[in-house]
Amino acid sequence: MNQRILISLLLMVCMGLPVQAQDLDAFKVRIQAAFSATDKQQQIRNLFHLAGADDEIVQMYDQRILPMLARREPSTIDFEDLPPDFNATYVQKGYEYSPNLELLGYVVLDGKTRAPYGAHDGAYYFTGMTRELVNADAPPEVTLQVNIFGFSAPPIRYAGTCTIMQSNGKTRDYPLEDNGLGNNTMMVNAVRVESCTVQKLSGNGDLTLRIVEDGKTVFEANQAEAGVPITFKR
Repeated sequence: MNQRILISLLLMVCMGLPVQAQDLDAFKVRIQAAFSATDKQQQIRNLFHLAGADDEIVQMYDQRILPMLARREPSTIDFEDLPPDFNATYVQKGYEYSPNLELLGYVVLDGKTRAPYGAHDGAYYFTGMTRELVNADAPPEVTLQVNIFGFSAPPIRYAGTCTIMQSNGKTRDYPLEDNGLGNNTMMVNAVRVESCTVQKLSGNGDLTLRIVEDGKTVFEANQAEAGVPITFKR
């Protein structure tokens, strides 16, 4: 399993709405105390709810996630709502990964690192993750890369969506998010890109859509006219 991808999963998956729990100020105090403790790694581990996680996932926490967090000395601890319509489930190599708690949102360390948190027995915890094998004969996954290029000043604005085939045999829609810079890259490990549509909303110059699968460019097209979509479909 690609450890870098799994680490991202462990820190980012989230779902649902939480039950009532302690107030956030009390949770913040617990986080601050854990990062200030002499046995920092163990105290940070106590902030995670790992019930239901299998041995491989727990080992990943113990060997990779927790040592990485223990090297941090966050100067700020904030809380952030979940994005609207966020899809918590992630698929990799025929497994579906899901959080093991219903969540409120993210804990944000130093304005950069985001970790989802949820409620259990009246207290808040960083979420753990469970997985289920849903396709034992999953097709191989490759790195899929969708590039948006729009060089102009002011930056080109755009909107679009890609539909990705996952190794569980289901498709998932990924928005092509306009970051305000006119250029963006979306990368995901999955089976293939089924379709993509993006259109220029404003700005000068051409908007280009490029799709790369396993290092090979499978589609590239551009459009100068606003409102006219660029479309890829298998």
